[in-house]
Amino acid sequence: MNRQNPDEDLLDQAVRRIQDVPAFGAVPTQRLLKSLAASRDAATRQPHWIFERIRAMKPLSKIAASVLLALGLVAAGWAVLNARTALAFAAVAEQLHESKTLTADLVLQQPQITMRWKILYLAPGHVRFDLGGGKFQVFDQSTGKIVLLDESQKLATIINVVQQDQNARTAIASIDWIERLRNFGPDSGKPAGETDVNGVHAKKFLVQANGQEYTIFADAKTGTPLRVEFSTQLGDNPVAMTLDNIALGLPLDSALFSTEVPAGYKQQQANMSGAPIGEADLVKFLEVYAEHTEVFPPSLRDFRKDTGIGAGTLPKGSNAMTPEFLEAVNQTTRAMLFLNQLPASANWRYAGTGVKKGNAAKPIFWYRPGDAKTYRVIFADLHIADVPAADVPVVSTAETQPSK
Repeated sequence: MNRQNPDEDLLDQAVRRIQDVPAFGAVPTQRLLKSLAASRDAATRQPHWIFERIRAMKPLSKIAASVLLALGLVAAGWAVLNARTALAFAAVAEQLHESKTLTADLVLQQPQITMRWKILYLAPGHVRFDLGGGKFQVFDQSTGKIVLLDESQKLATIINVVQQDQNARTAIASIDWIERLRNFGPDSGKPAGETDVNGVHAKKFLVQANGQEYTIFADAKTGTPLRVEFSTQLGDNPVAMTLDNIALGLPLDSALFSTEVPAGYKQQQANMSGAPIGEADLVKFLEVYAEHTEVFPPSLRDFRKDTGIGAGTLPKGSNAMTPEFLEAVNQTTRAMLFLNQLPASANWRYAGTGVKKGNAAKPIFWYRPGDAKTYRVIFADLHIADVPAADVPVVSTAETQPSK
């Protein structure tokens, strides 16, 4: 790097410094700030030189010098702004990562449905949901155990991950999205303005992680996270999730996260697949649905219509959740996720509304996987075949894949 010549005037110093600075996008913040400080000191000693020299220049030189100075100010401002932005979100990410506890209100919103839960987190990997009505759900990532507790019924449901599918710890990790929030990179948040959250002036950041966009609101002064929002689309139904009234670092009793069944509780077992989401989940859902209702579901775009799933497993007037009901809900969720992750090129169609199980010649669902030249077709007896695109069924009444 060139050293400053005390006999060199301010304009020459500024020109030389700007020439030393690399292209935008690789601006060394500390170097620019030092250069600005040096220029400021020089300007204090000789404030009028630069303007007098510009006035004395020929018109073309004046324009060149003015543009050069403007670029220098833009580069310096860019560096300072981005340094502050990075530091601001780094403070948010650091607090999320370093805090050993988190509590928040979890709000899930679908059309005409809003659910509010309380969520508690204890590092590492312990999550507890207060579902209301004396019902609690506890996850322990270290052991891969999930327990539902119903205080009013004195009932504990232990959910087992099917071992041949995948180990329990991996399955729990896929559920425990709190861990994902805690591991955002310090530079992953992009500024998106400012607003007030629960009476606190907040900075807003957008984060892209694992194919999901999150909006994080943090105290503008301290960087403390206040709210996290994210959403997904399941068929025709948008699902919005919000972590609100976030509190970090509160003391939480480890007993709240115990997966040991309390004394005096009845126990029941339910199973959950930990395998990667795939085509088999849709087939299993269709099979379970037809077993309970004798026909396939009315829609794959609107699962709220699928009131028959789990029929007979939750008695009228009872709020107890049977293993059959929980397993059906889990299978429905996995089928929804499979459909949701299919790209637009899959071009899926569903023609199983009201169709009875058993007809091996009746296609009820078909889609194109990836860049394949064939379609996967599920028939009413639930066997699957690869069919050339030219031979894909044409059913005018078939339900179509929603646009994303």
